[in-house]
Amino acid sequence: MPKQGLVTLARREEFTWEPIETASGTFRITRPFDSRNCPTVGGGICELNAAEMAWTPNYDEIVTVLSGELVIEHSGTELTARMGDMVLIRYGAEIVYRSRTKCAFSWVLSPANWKSLRWPE
Repeated sequence: MPKQGLVTLARREEFTWEPIETASGTFRITRPFDSRNCPTVGGGICELNAAEMAWTPNYDEIVTVLSGELVIEHSGTELTARMGDMVLIRYGAEIVYRSRTKCAFSWVLSPANWKSLRWPE
């Protein structure tokens, strides 16, 4: 990833994609920005096709839909985000990411080192 001073460019053709298998299908995720290149925020892209995954983040996250429709279920309510829409997901929210068709979204989260932190309950 080319780095120039305090600015880093991540090129899609250089992304490393990781499959995440769920009971309903496969997610594909790339994490070009994490605590290795920035201590405060991380980010990447997730692609899914007619799949869903339950998740409870221990970080704050902003999701931006790049294509298709992303459904985020929380507390029995479904929010449908379309291309260009953004969703704020707060720490501890019990959610389900779901797509009925092909969908891609980018995400930015804070803090980047969330895996090593224990948040107050």
